[in-house]
Amino acid sequence: MVFGISNQSNSILQNFIEDQGITFPVLRDISAVYSSYNIRGGTSPYPRDFIIDKNGIIRFADTEYDPGTMITIIESLIGETAIDDGDEIIVVPGDISISNIYPNPFNMTTTIEFTTLNTAPVTFMVYDLLGREVEMILNQAFDSGNHKVQWNASNVPSGIYFVGMRSGDFTQTRKMLLLK
Repeated sequence: MVFGISNQSNSILQNFIEDQGITFPVLRDISAVYSSYNIRGGTSPYPRDFIIDKNGIIRFADTEYDPGTMITIIESLIGETAIDDGDEIIVVPGDISISNIYPNPFNMTTTIEFTTLNTAPVTFMVYDLLGREVEMILNQAFDSGNHKVQWNASNVPSGIYFVGMRSGDFTQTRKMLLLK
């Protein structure tokens, strides 16, 4: 699902949509929901754009209309292949993805499993509920395969956090619950 949220007037929004050729829905925020979708460093008066995958995970969020990046992410999501093994459908990820976070909820330490199908530099950042950076967990290149990284949250209070994974143009975000 691709959508935008904007606090601009209907006429400004309509002009922007027509000028940019946007074909996905842009929701006009009339109830202060816009501020809840805080994106770090966002200054654009135009829609904040989101791509959400079939599991409800935010795969892209940006304050600038960037169709090239959005198309790349959408193609990556479409490139995920489902295999029916008889009992259940297993999703085989595209080039890179967070495959599991366990335990979640967690107390102090959690493990993030991720997959890369090509050699790629990977960055993991933790954000709080307001979208503020809490900590960089990892920033290094990995060969293709399955990998794990741990986050020790002993220096932060209990609450909801998001781990953001970035590799090139790919971004994926997953929610974590810390209970101390």
